[in-house]
Amino acid sequence: MNEAHINKLNQINELDEIRLSTFQHTALIQQQRARWHDDLIKKKIFPEGDWALLYDSRFQDFPGKLQTRCLGPYEIKEVHDNDTLTLTTIDGSSYSFKANGHRVCLYHKPLTRESFFQHIREDPTIKILAEEDNPPTAPVQ
Repeated sequence: MNEAHINKLNQINELDEIRLSTFQHTALIQQQRARWHDDLIKKKIFPEGDWALLYDSRFQDFPGKLQTRCLGPYEIKEVHDNDTLTLTTIDGSSYSFKANGHRVCLYHKPLTRESFFQHIREDPTIKILAEEDNPPTAPVQ
């Protein structure tokens, strides 16, 4: 082998080393990005028996100001391991279906006046003041 062949083999070896280090660096960056992305995703917890709204993807292409993008509310009957939910209608019919957990958000049931006051009376952290318990206020000048 002459000197030109030796130089060419050294350059090829250097290219292989550069390529290998680039692959390792790319794998490291991908792992860091995957970890960063996974940390940003919040785990949704759906208790059985709660109500949920289902996102309707038909309105994704044609959004309107006052159009709702959610269907429901539905009752959550079962939560599966792969974040799939079994939903049923709240009117008591036996119609049930499965939906992806990413398309569902919790729906807070509306309170009636009676249930609101009952909740306040039962909560030990809330103290209701009677008329005689109110502190006197200074007269306005």
